Amino acid sequence: MDSKSGGITPNNNAIVSFQTISYLISLWLVYRILLALYNISPLHPLSRFPGPKIAAASYVYEAYYDWWRVGRYGKEIRRMHERYGPIVRINPDELHCSDPYFTDEIYAGPGRIRDKWQHQLNTGGAGPVSVTGFSTVNHEVHRMRKGALSKYFSRQQMLKLEGEMNVVIPGYIEAALKNPEGGRVFADMVESKLMLESEKSMYRMSGEGFNFLLAGTEITAATVTVITYYLLAQPLAYRRLMADLEGLDKDNLKWTDLEQRSYLWAVIHEALRVMPGVSHRSARIAREEDLIYKSRDGNIEWFIPRGTPIGMTSMINHWDKEIFPNPDEFIPERWLENGKPNYKLQKLLIAFGKGSRACIGENLAYCEVYIMAAMLALRVIPRARLYETTIEDITYDHDLIVVQTKKGSISVRITVE
Repeated sequence: MDSKSGGITPNNNAIVSFQTISYLISLWLVYRILLALYNISPLHPLSRFPGPKIAAASYVYEAYYDWWRVGRYGKEIRRMHERYGPIVRINPDELHCSDPYFTDEIYAGPGRIRDKWQHQLNTGGAGPVSVTGFSTVNHEVHRMRKGALSKYFSRQQMLKLEGEMNVVIPGYIEAALKNPEGGRVFADMVESKLMLESEKSMYRMSGEGFNFLLAGTEITAATVTVITYYLLAQPLAYRRLMADLEGLDKDNLKWTDLEQRSYLWAVIHEALRVMPGVSHRSARIAREEDLIYKSRDGNIEWFIPRGTPIGMTSMINHWDKEIFPNPDEFIPERWLENGKPNYKLQKLLIAFGKGSRACIGENLAYCEVYIMAAMLALRVIPRARLYETTIEDITYDHDLIVVQTKKGSISVRITVE
């Protein structure tokens, strides 16, 4: 219709559309304001937990630190704990714990159900990675997916690969590639009866492959890089390590032998403390049980209702000054008790996660790091010097799932004579 017949003109259409959009935006803003008020009101099930109200009101506070300031919410969470105590509310629906002694409750073993939290996985646009074992929310589905893979990463399987590592790690990759049985994991997965046919799609397998690649390169390399730096920067630690490695055949290193070298054990665990596999917080949901937290001194007790996401952050746990005095310093000796490995202290390490959701490649990583660290100490470090490298090149500044320095990924530059 035109204006003469009393119809709506194009301009009127535009006005109506603008008014409609404005109305919808206003409704959305009112809803968000009411939701924020509810989140900080006594009606919210997490209202009694301490923490900044601005963090409890909405996810904007978290987004500001993780997106605008790029991966720095972990540092802000640490400041929250310093002010509010061992349990804090860090967003409308999630709690965070800084007490390493509560680790086994949050990251429980296979007999207790622990789901992941979809908000934290944030994998909606991550392609095949969004359907991998790492990104699986449901406890039972994760158990099925992990069960089909576990045998390939068992300790027994890693011991079978020791000989290959002694060839591959020094650089003889061509010789290793001639072994036709070297890459059977995915072929066997597709044939596995432990995995449903719907789980064997190329889409999901490609996602698992990406995860294996990341875990098998980035994390192991970061740990070895840290070891390299400190062995060069702290000559006393290197001399102690060389004394510990005395008598080894550098051309035939065995994981089982290296594990018995106490100071090497200590160096590796101190490196994992300052450079864990995943530096971002990792929440779990106890779907079928309530959790009770009691502080170390017994003065604080919190009832955590079932279904509540609660997590920990390795970069907070590993810097607990009561457990790890002088946490900013690299001190392998802290892991030894009367010259022997302190396995009680090892239980507080969450470099690979804990419980039924712990990193499936933990045995592979340990095997690689032991052999690579020993090879570096025996073959490279005696002829190497640090070059244009400072402590800042390996120091945690922020995280993008894994540790990032001020310059980005960790790196150590050396010269070899």
